[in-house]
Amino acid sequence: MKKIRDHYFAAWLKVQKQKDYKKGDNCLEFDINSKEYDEYYSEYKKLQPLLKEIRNTIKLLNEN
Repeated sequence: MKKIRDHYFAAWLKVQKQKDYKKGDNCLEFDINSKEYDEYYSEYKKLQPLLKEIRNTIKLLNEN
C-alpha cells in the first residue's frame, strides 16, 4: 500500500493504470508495491512536461 499526496499522479494512476484507491489521512492510498510505484512514477515523470502544458493551456482557455 502506497500513500500518494500528488493528486495529479493519483489521477494518472486511476485513469491510465486503472488503479483504485482509498482515502487516507491527507493522502490517497493505492494498493501497489514499491517496485510498481517506481515504475509508474518513472513513466509519469516522462509525461509531466506534456501534462503541464495541457494544464497551462486549459488555464489560458478558461481566462478567455
